Amino acid sequence: MKRKNPVFIVELFLMFVMMIMVITVITVVSVRSRSESIRASQLTQGVICAQNAAEATAEAGDTEDAEAILGKMENVSDITVSGDTIEAKMTMTGGDGEEETFLVRITSAFEPGESGVYVDKDIVVMNEDGEQVYTLETGNYVKNGEGAL
Repeated sequence: MKRKNPVFIVELFLMFVMMIMVITVITVVSVRSRSESIRASQLTQGVICAQNAAEATAEAGDTEDAEAILGKMENVSDITVSGDTIEAKMTMTGGDGEEETFLVRITSAFEPGESGVYVDKDIVVMNEDGEQVYTLETGNYVKNGEGAL
């Protein structure tokens, strides 16, 4: 009767353990890459939301004008105005075809000058979970207070 070599069994066991470790590492990397891909997609969509909001409100004379302009946009809903702050929900379609809704908050501060008003805007974009995705600080100068938000 032949005896099996114990070295062969130990080597086989070590190869099995190494294979399990490699499979685990590949699985972890795949899961993390998917998570980063989702975050990158949200960031891209958040930047577009902030840019759209900044461009739309730059033309507005006051908060009511901005509300009217945002209300005409197809992907904007649930607009609320509180003082110098406007909140609206923007729905964006990602590259994978899935729609995601973001809350966009535009807060304005007005600094009057000799020949007009400087309007400083903070635009914050949050995802459906309330996590901040992107922040944009921008401003524009408006002569004689016209066309500002």
